[in-house]
Amino acid sequence: MEKKTHNVKMRSDESGATRSPLDGKAELFKYLSPLVIKSFGEYMLEHQTQEDGQKREGDNWKKGADSKEWNDCLPDSKLRHFLDEWLIHDGYEKESRSDEVEALNAQLFGTMARLHNILDKKYRDKYKK
Repeated sequence: MEKKTHNVKMRSDESGATRSPLDGKAELFKYLSPLVIKSFGEYMLEHQTQEDGQKREGDNWKKGADSKEWNDCLPDSKLRHFLDEWLIHDGYEKESRSDEVEALNAQLFGTMARLHNILDKKYRDKYKK
């Protein structure tokens, strides 16, 4: 088999270690905010305890993620949390069910849950073949 050569400029540091270039690679570290990730983690930890006092696993939300019931409730839930944020934004804090950080974290959860459902189905279908 013939080895392919690429016209690529490798990176290197003072130790002599070489690495492939960063061009075209997602810079996840730069795209994310550690404050947001920390806040979201605290939100998820708080909601890991159910109303009956039992603690569920952190990834419990993925169970049944493709069920009709789960997917049907996401838009309503996201809208309720968006409404809370909107009320706060417009100066009606007392009408909101939560504070703004809680409302935003809840929306983030709903968005990630929905996107997870879509991508999970996409990749499961892709690799089922």
